[in-house]
Amino acid sequence: MLAKTPDVVVRSQGIINILPHAERIWDIYEHQGEAGRGVYGSVIKVKLRASTAKEPVVFAMKRTYRDEAIAGIPPTAIREISLLQDLRHPNVIRIERVFIAPESILVVMEYADTDLQRYMEKIGGPLEPCEIKTLTRQMLEGINYCHMNRTYHRDLKPANILLQRCDGKHVLKIADFGLSRQFSYPLSQKHTPCVVTMLYRAPEVFLGAAEQQTYALDMWSVGCIFAEMFKGKPIFEGETSEFGIILNIFLQTVGASPDIRNLGEKGQQIWTALDKKRTKPHPLSDLEDVPPGAIDLMMKMLALNPQKRITAHGALQHPFLL
Repeated sequence: MLAKTPDVVVRSQGIINILPHAERIWDIYEHQGEAGRGVYGSVIKVKLRASTAKEPVVFAMKRTYRDEAIAGIPPTAIREISLLQDLRHPNVIRIERVFIAPESILVVMEYADTDLQRYMEKIGGPLEPCEIKTLTRQMLEGINYCHMNRTYHRDLKPANILLQRCDGKHVLKIADFGLSRQFSYPLSQKHTPCVVTMLYRAPEVFLGAAEQQTYALDMWSVGCIFAEMFKGKPIFEGETSEFGIILNIFLQTVGASPDIRNLGEKGQQIWTALDKKRTKPHPLSDLEDVPPGAIDLMMKMLALNPQKRITAHGALQHPFLL
């Protein structure tokens, strides 16, 4: 099938388009400046050269270069495109078009003004409770949709939560699905534990309990982000090693709980370290000004046992968010 665009003809199937050369993309879009840069490429703000008034004209373009080590496009880019073609929700970033060129792959998607990490850095402290409630509900709506479609994100963090400004309010978009997976029951495939930035990583991932890595690991990350919006900084910061962070998690949430010994290979080691400290649990003790309802929801999201952790659907029914 041939798709005619301004001054360039590309072969097209659905949203996938084949370009003879990546630079021909500028016959279709106007470069508006670089919006970010990562390991595999860059994100560029672009404007569609020809459009109708009803269409959005500004987009983000993620340009991923071929990885010489694997002689092709990084699998994270292929996985993200594959998943996002099927995920359509107001709180999940939407792919508009994909252009495949000999030297790179270019993904055109919705444009967002900022992300939650940069927004919180700009605020310089906790967000207002009403805004936290609004953003958390949107985040849960998007994650619940993903989970209902058998997809778990595995890398939720403030930098991957995009914010669009619309009529004076923020519309939240979950982005960066490069580490995402689709799950099925029973859970037979063992995924890599190297997921999620350490400050938002669920304890079952730290402890190597592969059989318990399901949608619940996303809910732990949501709980960390939820608490961070109240605190103004990551709740488990201060440690740089995996062992230090997981120890801090247990001290902050449940203390020396017998559940620890059931969470994978490292559980007994953590149990021994906690027992030596002989400390009592002090659940998120530095969040005194947080409403009791928010603390209750937070603790349900940060339940140590993933089987007891609240689901996205359950969290949306919590009184604090109603």
